Amino acid sequence: METKPTILIVDDERFNINLLFDMLKTDYRTMAARNGELAIKAAHADPAPDLILLDIMMPGMDGYEVCRRLKADETTQHITVIFVTAMGETRDETKGLGLGAVDYITKPISPPITLARIKTHLKQKQQRDKLANLLIESQKQAADLKLANSALDESETLFREMSDLAQDAIVRVDNDGHIRFWNKGAVRIFGYTQDEVVDQELHDIIVPQRYQVDARKGFLAFQDTGQGAAINQTVELVALRKDGEEFPIELSIAPIKHKSKWHAVGIARNITERKRAEERERYAQFQAGITEMGVSVLHNIGNAIMSIINRAEGLQQGSREMKETATLLSKIGAIINSKLEKGTSHIEILEELIPALEDVGKTLTTLADKTFSDNAEKIRKGVEHIAEIVKIQQNTAQTTTHRSLFGFKNLIDDAITMQQDTLEKHGISIDIQVGNGLAEVNMPRSQMLQMLVNLVKNAQEAIAAYSGGDESFRGKITISAIVADHDFIEIQVKDNGCGIPKEKLTEIFRHGYSTKQRGTGFGLHSVSNFVQSESGSIQAVSQGSNQGTEILIRFPQKKAG
Repeated sequence: METKPTILIVDDERFNINLLFDMLKTDYRTMAARNGELAIKAAHADPAPDLILLDIMMPGMDGYEVCRRLKADETTQHITVIFVTAMGETRDETKGLGLGAVDYITKPISPPITLARIKTHLKQKQQRDKLANLLIESQKQAADLKLANSALDESETLFREMSDLAQDAIVRVDNDGHIRFWNKGAVRIFGYTQDEVVDQELHDIIVPQRYQVDARKGFLAFQDTGQGAAINQTVELVALRKDGEEFPIELSIAPIKHKSKWHAVGIARNITERKRAEERERYAQFQAGITEMGVSVLHNIGNAIMSIINRAEGLQQGSREMKETATLLSKIGAIINSKLEKGTSHIEILEELIPALEDVGKTLTTLADKTFSDNAEKIRKGVEHIAEIVKIQQNTAQTTTHRSLFGFKNLIDDAITMQQDTLEKHGISIDIQVGNGLAEVNMPRSQMLQMLVNLVKNAQEAIAAYSGGDESFRGKITISAIVADHDFIEIQVKDNGCGIPKEKLTEIFRHGYSTKQRGTGFGLHSVSNFVQSESGSIQAVSQGSNQGTEILIRFPQKKAG
């Protein structure tokens, strides 16, 4: 029975460990470590892990230091290391790859992409191991030149047969950068036949013009040392096809020393479809957040429209009352003539008429001030409120995931505006507390707004569930944001609603899980994904049922530029 490859998961967050464990348990043996020290111990286990999924941001020893120590130790330097980091936090990618990691996987973790990456790197490791074993076997037979040459010929034949079966491109270049081997996979991917490229300079063939200076500079260093930024790891690059089209590739390079000179064997894979899938997934997550927020927006627009309808009915009632008053006034002349004919004096008629006219005047004043003016003002404000909600939603839907500078207080105000009618309907008060230093932050505003709308909506629903329609209950939501430790933004959304059972606190951010009977389980999951993509942390705190809930979020601050 074939032994499953072993994967070591290193992360200080149990949520991430559990997520990866559930993803990998079918096809791989898994180990886990919660910090850098335990990770290094686990790497020395017997059998050693074949691959390590290593979180970068950990307390104490971070992922970079763990990787450095593993690659400095002969017993562990062969283990493939993939960094797991947040989307948008790969600016130190060169540092990580320079330490010996082969790849980066970004949070939020996509199971199909992650499994594909792991499979690819394990396969490439096996291929490198096979190549290394072939070389070792050849070296053992070096004492007998004939046997060595025979083994070399046999290995080369085997290598050619194996490489022609591979779907990936396998290319070998000599110390001068000239192509010496070009398999069928390379023909399919780059479009050149073997006869067209053998003896040609590699960089002239597959490297776009704008990258050639850097590529040649890196190869000059490799010629002397056999080392470089892309050696013994996997990198993503842009390559050039014969027809002039550029496309993304995943490239792994292994150095081979032949007759005292360094040669290189590269394995390249066309990742165009994978890149498209990643982009579709990122866009789908963004649109799902817009849709979730849109449901709340439509609900609040509906409330505003109902308020306008009620005020319009008030105007109609006032119109009827004014018509009745006008009818009464139109009869005064006939009443006066009738009284005069009966001999009533003018003074007596005026004495009777003045109080009645005063009452009519008061009625008309009330209609003007209370009925017409008040209702018209409420209708105007209702229309303006709808327009404001629509404008915010339009700006959010048109904005991409790019960062921008904005004020945090304005962001919270927009989130409240989009749900104001629902909050007023349930009698929920809002307490906003924004500390110094947040007048201008550099973050993806649309996703931040989606996050706050989801959190406020959840808090409102928790309060409504707890009150059960009791109008005497006073719901309250507190939203606070401060700068902590100079480099972090801490956000708290707190409510006095139905709370969360303690045993469920670790489940609420999982996709599909909801404490509400009709909940989709997407809202808090999307919030958690966004927070992780920004290298942040999220935590739910509740003392149990009917004890309210606090959602605590912490983001590292990003400087503009």
